Amino acid sequence: MCFFLLLSPFPSNWVKFETIKGNEEKELVENKKWYTEEEFLDIIAISQSSPGPIVVNAAMVIGTRRIGVLGGLLSVLAAILPPFIIIYLVSMFFFDLRNNTYVVKMLLAIRPAVIGIIFASALRLSKMSLKKNKKSIIFTALSFSLIVFFQFKTVSALVSAALVAFVFFTYFGGKK
Repeated sequence: MCFFLLLSPFPSNWVKFETIKGNEEKELVENKKWYTEEEFLDIIAISQSSPGPIVVNAAMVIGTRRIGVLGGLLSVLAAILPPFIIIYLVSMFFFDLRNNTYVVKMLLAIRPAVIGIIFASALRLSKMSLKKNKKSIIFTALSFSLIVFFQFKTVSALVSAALVAFVFFTYFGGKK
């Protein structure tokens, strides 16, 4: 499953996330019923907050939870092979085509599409998170503000929002 998921030629984690969110969620949550929507959201959250590509992290979590260590390793291998093969093939022709006007225009046209995909993914993830916990809008806004307005590094914003959320839910919010 992971091998075919990653046949997208786009290297962006968010493009891959959108693929996971759409195709894989439907397959794993609705069709196979391996996970609830909440469990799947947790897998995405773990995968996004762990170092490395989202899809590789998700493959490791899903493979390990389904089959064990061997499943995790095979899933990671299946997640790494498609982009490796695609990049290898593209690199063979890139220097010949990099000044081709059609290729340049195509790459320029892809950039706004990727921004749209990232925005759609962020909105979809926000809706899922808010459905699970209405109070999480506070921590979403906190993380966003720290990154955009105060130039926090992503990891610093994540840790800061997590600490504030921990204190909030522990002392003021009751259950999550």
